[in-house]
Amino acid sequence: MYSDLGGLNLMASGASGDIRFMTGGASEKVRIDSAGNVGIGATNPGGRGSGAPGPYLNVLSASTTGASEVYVGGAGTSTANPYLGTYGFVTTGTSASEKRLGWMAGELEADSATAVSGRLSFWTNNGGALGERMRITKAGSVGIGTNSPQAALDVAGGVRLGDDTNTCGSGNAGTLRWHSGRLEVCNGTAWNSVVALDGSSAGLAAASCKAILDAGLSRGDAFYWIDADGSGGVAPQQVWCDMTTSGGGWTVPVFQGGDTSINSIATFTTFCTGKGFPLAGRGTEAVEAWLVQKRMLWNSNHSLKTGAWPNGRANLNMPMMKQGTDATTLYTIYNQAVCSRPANIAGDGCNSNTTEQFCGYWYNNGWNDSNLGNYPDPEDWGPSNDDGSTWWSCMYR
Repeated sequence: MYSDLGGLNLMASGASGDIRFMTGGASEKVRIDSAGNVGIGATNPGGRGSGAPGPYLNVLSASTTGASEVYVGGAGTSTANPYLGTYGFVTTGTSASEKRLGWMAGELEADSATAVSGRLSFWTNNGGALGERMRITKAGSVGIGTNSPQAALDVAGGVRLGDDTNTCGSGNAGTLRWHSGRLEVCNGTAWNSVVALDGSSAGLAAASCKAILDAGLSRGDAFYWIDADGSGGVAPQQVWCDMTTSGGGWTVPVFQGGDTSINSIATFTTFCTGKGFPLAGRGTEAVEAWLVQKRMLWNSNHSLKTGAWPNGRANLNMPMMKQGTDATTLYTIYNQAVCSRPANIAGDGCNSNTTEQFCGYWYNNGWNDSNLGNYPDPEDWGPSNDDGSTWWSCMYR
């Protein structure tokens, strides 16, 4: 150690020597190693595996029951010089007047003779202008883009959400995500759209026409976007919704079969599920279902109607029941529960021929507005009735 005109100099002998400060006899408290690294409570003040070139400041505690602490403070007040402690990041490789890249400050938010309250502010340099970007108030509220947050998290600007592929459960209830083109929230059981699913677009597709009706979002009989099998299944599709007949809420999708493979409840269910409608047949044992399908063809201007149907032998099959092997018992298509053919529908008994596969609506006769409210005749049919151009209804309510 020596003194010159520049001040007091401390120098370790040798190129690799360290300077050590000791108290209480030979108890080392501070060390400056030959690379310029400073250790408080650290006899080897290196980079701790960071890989950065240094120099480093290490503050370590030898206690197993306590932690190292660094205090930076001052004697300001909440109204005069509230920035009592700051921590900044600077660059020396520029001639800019503002060399701070980022800055964190501990500030007095309120003070009295007996108590103080503090906040933290976080600043960044944007093109030479150092400005506050985030604040944590004394109550723990976080403001981003605002220094006066009015909620636990207050963001002055847009917030971008990504997808969350986790299953919704009690552990993540309240979580928001952006999924399949819409904002969803986990309610502890399932992911639900935050906005009303009114079926007006693919992004607002509802599970069924009944769901739209029950939510008070019906636009009357019309085409709506429906996603019956939910996220991850078949993409949402436009289908006809009958919001009128017998209280409404009928989802009426129809598809061209193209072959004779639909010959049982299982193959019918497989066909409709593959189209994205696993609830096909639910509620169709009700007498009103016969009218719903007929009105769909007429009111929606389906291609069977506009093509001067029934020319060309195209049929529309709406299976509602399946006969049992005893040629007497009828079962619903949806859940194979025992049911009866509606008594007020005239025509084929639907169980008079054990070789037929389905009982329901096999319609190949035209109509007009004057008989639109009349029930069509029930039919029973099998694969021989499908000529490859037949349409199948996956209707449900």
